[in-house]
Amino acid sequence: MGALKRILGQEIDRWPLWLPVMMMFGVAGYFGLNEEPPLWLGLSLVLAIGFGTYLLRHRTLWLISLLALWVLALGFSAIQWRTIKVTAPVLATKINGTTVQGQITRVELFPKRLRVTLERVRIHRLDAHKTPHRVRLSIRGKQAKLKPGD
Repeated sequence: MGALKRILGQEIDRWPLWLPVMMMFGVAGYFGLNEEPPLWLGLSLVLAIGFGTYLLRHRTLWLISLLALWVLALGFSAIQWRTIKVTAPVLATKINGTTVQGQITRVELFPKRLRVTLERVRIHRLDAHKTPHRVRLSIRGKQAKLKPGD
């Protein structure tokens, strides 16, 4: 333990360089989950580890270890919050032969297709609360000239 303390003490000026790395590990941990974690999990981790860090602040190795875990929990919590903030309805099943209406906000030209982004979307045969806020459609073949605002 003494050797580890000495090495960590010698590297103290490099510790800030590990902050984004530890946050990235927290983000990677979030995206590595098979299902969406409960809303309370990220904040609970940050608070619990933060409290543990405060209690063990006088024990150097514990302090360093818990601070690293705390930054990791911050990354996890930040991406969880961002995911919740941008969540929008997503089509769960394929809808064939329906009418889609909306305002064009972006038109992208590709060699064999056109991709159009619509906002204020209405999809025939789909309830409003199940309708995504934004839709991207790939259109093949000849089309009238489409532009943002249409």
